[in-house]
Amino acid sequence: MSGLSARRGLARLIPFRRVRFGALWEASRTFRPALVGQRKTLLASLVLALAATAAELLKPWPIKVLFDEVLIVDEGARLRWNLSPDRFAAGLAASVAAIALVSATLNARASVLTAEASRKVTTRVRRDLFEHLHRLEMPYHVSARSGDLLVRLMGDVNLLRD
Repeated sequence: MSGLSARRGLARLIPFRRVRFGALWEASRTFRPALVGQRKTLLASLVLALAATAAELLKPWPIKVLFDEVLIVDEGARLRWNLSPDRFAAGLAASVAAIALVSATLNARASVLTAEASRKVTTRVRRDLFEHLHRLEMPYHVSARSGDLLVRLMGDVNLLRD
C-alpha cells in the first residue's frame, strides 16, 4: 500500500476538519458571559503550565552534568565542586527527583485550576440554558422531544467543558 493511499484511508477513518477563525471568534463571543470571573484562574493556570514546561526542559540538565563532569572526565580535568564522584552523582540524582517533583506539582495544580474554571463555566452555561428553556412558550415544549432537550442540556454542555 502506498503512502498516499494509506493517508487517504486514514483520512476516511479520522475526519479532520479545519477550524475556521470565524467559528472560534463566534464561540468566544457566545461563551464570554460564562467566562466572567474566571480570568485570574485561567491566567494562573496558564502561568503554571508554562512553569511546568520550563521544569520539563530542566530534566535533562542533571544527566548532562553527570556525563560531562563524572563519567567522561579528561585526565587533566577536575570537578568544579570539591565532592567525590559518588556524592556528586547522589546530588544529581536528588536534583532529578526534585525537578520531577516540581514539574508534577505544577502540572497538577494547573490541571486543578483548569478543571475548576471549566466546572464553573459549564455550570453557568447549563443554568443559562435551563433558564432559556423555561422562558420558551408552551407550544415549543409540546412539539420538542424531551429526551433531545435533556441530551442537549446535560451531554452537550459536558462536551463543551471537555
